[in-house]
Amino acid sequence: MLDMYQLYEERVNIPRFLPIAETSFGNVVVLDYEGTPKDNPRVALWFHECDEHGVNSQPLEHIADDMASFLEMLTED
Repeated sequence: MLDMYQLYEERVNIPRFLPIAETSFGNVVVLDYEGTPKDNPRVALWFHECDEHGVNSQPLEHIADDMASFLEMLTED
């Protein structure tokens, strides 16, 4: 996880996010700590082609309320 953080530290640059994975399209799965318990953050998808200033208005999409819920969603291909 530290590798993902270091890779995206400059790119994502939003203190409440902790990058944990990248999709095949270059978007980033993040732990979103805003308004959540420090030990149980939400999981979201951050879109690399969007920004928080409205150019592409939705830079973040909610995936799961917590890590346990996110892991339950994963399937094997």
